[in-house]
Amino acid sequence: MTNKTKQFFIVGLIIALFTLGLVGFLYNKLQNKITNLDNTILSLTAQNAKEAAQVKLSRLVKDTEEDRAIINSFFFANEGDGVSFISSVEALATGVGLTGRTESIEKTTDPVTKSEMIKMVFRVSGEKERVISFVRLMESVPYHSRVENLDLRQVVGSDWEAKITMFVTIKSL
Repeated sequence: MTNKTKQFFIVGLIIALFTLGLVGFLYNKLQNKITNLDNTILSLTAQNAKEAAQVKLSRLVKDTEEDRAIINSFFFANEGDGVSFISSVEALATGVGLTGRTESIEKTTDPVTKSEMIKMVFRVSGEKERVISFVRLMESVPYHSRVENLDLRQVVGSDWEAKITMFVTIKSL
């Protein structure tokens, strides 16, 4: 091998190594760009999913507005609603021919759900059929309520008496 051949070989080897290094460098840069692109795509996908969820949620809120208003009507807004409810119950008892009175009313907290409730105790007396009808009405009042206790007994002859203990939930928003 002559000096010229050795020089060409060395220059060719240097050019080949430089080219190989440049290709490796560009490959590394390309991999970094691909990784950045993947991260950007994931970020945009997550952001789009959040925006889509927010749009769905706002649509759900708007679509259920009427339903939520109906559900809200099943709760006392505050303790003051209990007073008007008691007046209505006493008027209803009188209207169906019963003698009725409210024995007690108190604000309490449900130990299980921790929601505020109004406990009311009513006593009504009159004919058996009317008392039973009144009790059925009390069991189906249009509020989130439950009849906790019902004592039904015959007083004298055809007169019956019912003591109803019921709880009505107070809306707490």
